[in-house]
Amino acid sequence: MGSDQPQPSLQVTDRFVRRMLAEEASEKERKRAGKKGKGRGRGEHSRRQAGSAEGSAADGGSISSALLHVPPPLPATLNPLFFGSAVTGPSVAAPTAADSAVAAGSGVGFAAEAEAAYRAQRRKEELADIEKTLEQVKSLRDDIARQRQEEAVRATQMAQALQAQQFRPPSRVVPCQAEREECLRCYTQNLKNPLSCSSVVNKFVECSRQAQQAFMASEGRQ
Repeated sequence: MGSDQPQPSLQVTDRFVRRMLAEEASEKERKRAGKKGKGRGRGEHSRRQAGSAEGSAADGGSISSALLHVPPPLPATLNPLFFGSAVTGPSVAAPTAADSAVAAGSGVGFAAEAEAAYRAQRRKEELADIEKTLEQVKSLRDDIARQRQEEAVRATQMAQALQAQQFRPPSRVVPCQAEREECLRCYTQNLKNPLSCSSVVNKFVECSRQAQQAFMASEGRQ
């Protein structure tokens, strides 16, 4: 019954093995050729891709071409302007760690100097603002003191003017002041018998008449 099994799958497997061996030999040859130049490596890569396509078509497409894809050599994929080729070497040297450290240090130093200059400028501006504020406060204090002194002088002048305008009665002796006080004292002591003070009252009346005559005589002379 084993002789009745179909053989195509075995033939496909043998073909696959042969193709893999051919691919391995082609890969070795491509690596040797890649050391001689970039152009020859690309041609070998093209032939390898063509062989892979033929093998996939021969076995009925059972093996995916993506699984058999081999990337091109590194010098062929990198930028030749920076890394050069496998024959000539790099045309431009890559930056080293020391160069990077120097560049980083230069940047940090410049940033520190810029920050220090900025802080110094800010302190200078703040000090200038403080000095300006102090000058304004001093000027305001002087203005207030001057205004206070002027107000005190003006208030003193106004008080003196009001005092000068105040009415003052003439400083003269009131006539018959003694007779008047004696009359009041008598009435206070004799509340029940006021007629006993008639003599004191007559004296006050006579004094008042004489004072009136004297005043009228003085006014007539004026």
